[in-house]
Amino acid sequence: FDCVVRIEGLDSILSQGKDSISTEEMPDIGSQLLPTVLHRMLKILEKGLGEKVRLICHAPLYLESWDLDAPPPLEPHPHPLFLGFLYTGSDAFSGQLIGPPISDPSSAEFSTLWGDKVEMRRFPDGAVCPTVEWPCSNPSESRVIPYLITRHLLSTHIGVRPDMVTFPGIQLDQLLHLSSTRPHSPLPTG
Repeated sequence: FDCVVRIEGLDSILSQGKDSISTEEMPDIGSQLLPTVLHRMLKILEKGLGEKVRLICHAPLYLESWDLDAPPPLEPHPHPLFLGFLYTGSDAFSGQLIGPPISDPSSAEFSTLWGDKVEMRRFPDGAVCPTVEWPCSNPSESRVIPYLITRHLLSTHIGVRPDMVTFPGIQLDQLLHLSSTRPHSPLPTG
């Protein structure tokens, strides 16, 4: 994968998700909410990341086994969830998403997906379109854009707190910046 995202605290997400399951979905999932919440996560991320990713995949779910004559175990799910992304190329790091023109019916769907991040902009051709801006001033910051998008979408639509989503790539970038600021001096040998 080009990027792996770790999501902690699924137990709180699942406890909130019980209220949002429709009566039509209940026969399909039984007492296991995790597959349903995961399916919703993937659909939201596919819609939001769009052309930035070729593939979004999750690590196998850890579901506890149970005896045939016993009811299935109830949530919570104490294990973290890992999502992997394959980027399409340099487009994955573009800081601006432009929605359809305001006259297009799908413009409302774009605005609903992005919530408070949407701004209306007029373009040189006269079209007014909803846009989402992820500011970045250098390549290091632009590599974090898919992570910021993921965090925003999961927070807005699934209820995942931003501190529950981690992206190891950020920590590596910080380490690289730290090592580049230190003067190069010979290391002691003994």
